Amino acid sequence: MQRPGSSTITALGGLHQMAAWSGPIVTDSGGFQAYSLIRNNSKQGRITAQGLTFQPEGG
Repeated sequence: MQRPGSSTITALGGLHQMAAWSGPIVTDSGGFQAYSLIRNNSKQGRITAQGLTFQPEGG
């Protein structure tokens, strides 16, 4: 959060603009939470070498 700082990220158009990525962005914390949920209950999604697919209940 300190570098480059939220004001710089905002000025550059946000994380999606900076990364030229329109898909979801999973933070370390969010990625770990999804990993933990899937590991404990495989109905919540799947984990492959290509990434993580999270399927919340009712989705």
